[in-house]
Amino acid sequence: ALHEERLLAIWYRYKVLILGAVAALVVGTGGWQVMQSYQRTQADKVAEQWQSLEQLDPAAKQGVLETVATNGNTGFRALAHSTLAKQALEATPPDAAKAAALYAAVANDGSVPTWLGDVARLNRALALLGVDNATATTELEALQERTDSAVYPPALELLAVLAAAEGDTPKARDLTNQLLALPNLPAEMRQRASIRLGALSTYRWTAALRGRC
Repeated sequence: ALHEERLLAIWYRYKVLILGAVAALVVGTGGWQVMQSYQRTQADKVAEQWQSLEQLDPAAKQGVLETVATNGNTGFRALAHSTLAKQALEATPPDAAKAAALYAAVANDGSVPTWLGDVARLNRALALLGVDNATATTELEALQERTDSAVYPPALELLAVLAAAEGDTPKARDLTNQLLALPNLPAEMRQRASIRLGALSTYRWTAALRGRC
């Protein structure tokens, strides 16, 4: 009986706070469920829009892409950015700066998987080749540290190509040798690297002979 009296005393003294805490818990749980339901609905809506993308006229398609790029979830948002970037590169004249900015949005999005960010960074470097080689080199050098990534071999190849274009034959040769040392290098990439290495070696001997003359 004494125990019950104490409980009743606590109840009467703090019932407002207790009821408030319970109400907050109920509202919070309900709010979380509503938010989750809303997010699922939005995700389903975006998926439906994406599936019907090819059936839309160009203006409507562009509107959907821009909407998804802004409001879509991680995967669809990255796809929309990449599609818009591709459009910018295929435009007449190509808009490399816009494409690079769109790829950068994916690369710098902390919510995307690491591999997807790597691919976006590689695509950004490709978009900037011949336009802004310095920035392209910076992006590729960042990928050069990702030795466990699928983009590591193409990053090495592009760095070698840039070095050769800038006349840095030793660097281009060193990067090409690193590329050829990779165990599972695709056949086409290995063939290109071998041809490049031969050309770089020929250039070295030609330059040496000219120096002697």
